[in-house]
Amino acid sequence: MALYGLTCQLTRAFILNDTIEEIATIISDGIFQDRDIKHVIQMRVEKDWEDYSHSVLSPVKYEDNLLAPSAILSKAKNKFGYLLSSALILCDENNMPYSKEEIRTIAKKDFNIYLYWKSDFINIREYDTLTLSLIDFSLSLKATFFVGTCKSTFSCFAAFEKYCKERHDTLNHFIYNGQTPELEERFDNGTSTDSRIATKNFFGRKCLMPRHEKEIALPVRLSAHISNIGDFHTQSSVASFPESTPVVVGYFENTARFRIEGFELHINPENLRIRYKAVLLNGRISDWVANGVYCGTRGEGMPLVGFAIEIAGPESLELDCVYAAQFSSGEIVTEVKNGEMCRSTSGIEKLISMQVSFRKKKFKNS
Repeated sequence: MALYGLTCQLTRAFILNDTIEEIATIISDGIFQDRDIKHVIQMRVEKDWEDYSHSVLSPVKYEDNLLAPSAILSKAKNKFGYLLSSALILCDENNMPYSKEEIRTIAKKDFNIYLYWKSDFINIREYDTLTLSLIDFSLSLKATFFVGTCKSTFSCFAAFEKYCKERHDTLNHFIYNGQTPELEERFDNGTSTDSRIATKNFFGRKCLMPRHEKEIALPVRLSAHISNIGDFHTQSSVASFPESTPVVVGYFENTARFRIEGFELHINPENLRIRYKAVLLNGRISDWVANGVYCGTRGEGMPLVGFAIEIAGPESLELDCVYAAQFSSGEIVTEVKNGEMCRSTSGIEKLISMQVSFRKKKFKNS
């Protein structure tokens, strides 16, 4: 997920034309300002979605991709509780197997939720299907809480475009097609159509160190091989807005299952030369390796228990390489730097997350 890559740059530049924006604003003002509604729910219950689910989507035991409106509302109420008293429903109203009044009655009677539809604000028969879809998409981007399904490209792009435009991870986006009694929050910024992957919070890149005033932005990519996941990549950028993205990988749930077995750092040697090494579970310490060389194992069930990174060139006189880690016990070790070994207190806890940064050295008069 390269925040400053070409795809993100193009996506964040998308805007609605004036006509559609004017219509969307009428609904937006009525929903988000006048009625202070926080929740927007995309209901994929249309007749064509039913056909698509049966003919295209392969059935899997961990997903239900054709929920009835009452089931979607039940999951939402289980998640938000009393905070969900009203919501805007997005769907193709001209292609539903139920009337909006039927769904509205069920929502109010069974869940004490009052539902709004865009047809409450405009005459939808005056607009073509594409225009109505674009209006829906505009409203989804303005929602405080958005609910959809990861099998819908609409839901995925609602998260992805928000990610590109706001330039940080998209939060408060939920899916209802997982096999749980309530909604699941997605952490993938809209990039996956698999509910198991979309809801894994390793995409959230939880920072282990706060941003430091001396930290500098370098084009760095950290790739780690995580057990039961595979290779995962994260990268920073020299782009100036709002600041360089953190170089951190790892997964914080189920530490017995997801552990880092090896890693590699990619930095253009013309910018900075580095080297790094790792400590394996069997106690063996690898040799120092240079930029872009993999350090560790793959598929051998051998997680790392420590690592060290240092700047190899003359830049070490001006810069510090600072890194941090979280281990399987939950212990977080921070502010290790310049070739020092980063390990847990016991020295045997498995590595589950790591973060790397580069900072200007502190001198007495600086």
